[in-house]
Amino acid sequence: MLQRIQTIYLLVSFIIISLTLFFPFFEFNSNEANEYIFNSMTIEQVSANSVNVISNVFPLLILISIILLLNIFAIFLFKKRLLQLRTTYLIIILLIGFYGLLAFYRFVMLDFEVLSTDYSFTLIIPIISAILVFIANRKIKRDIDLLRSADRIR
Repeated sequence: MLQRIQTIYLLVSFIIISLTLFFPFFEFNSNEANEYIFNSMTIEQVSANSVNVISNVFPLLILISIILLLNIFAIFLFKKRLLQLRTTYLIIILLIGFYGLLAFYRFVMLDFEVLSTDYSFTLIIPIISAILVFIANRKIKRDIDLLRSADRIR
């Protein structure tokens, strides 16, 4: 299982996607001199002496959890390559949907005026993960083609 390079790619993808649970995506400054932090679970208002939860972003947390579960599922599907291939396609689609949901919360759900936005490195993690899953997808296809060519020779 771990001797296949696509398993390593999927495992690294799982590890870096799990980092999105611990680091914020954005930090906003509004005209009311408040700072807002956008995490994978909440949008928090940080003032001088308190932290208030503005909104819960559970759909984003659920999407991250589904992506993590599908990564683990794809790792253990090493004997069923076609299903593993379809699972990696689904992971890539969900990672693209992750950015759509993130943009929805950023531009539609926040109703205050934002003066400045500080972006975090956490925003590029899904892109890196999608690239790793895409590379794993190519390696899985190569294994499937190799097995089919060996079956033709027999």
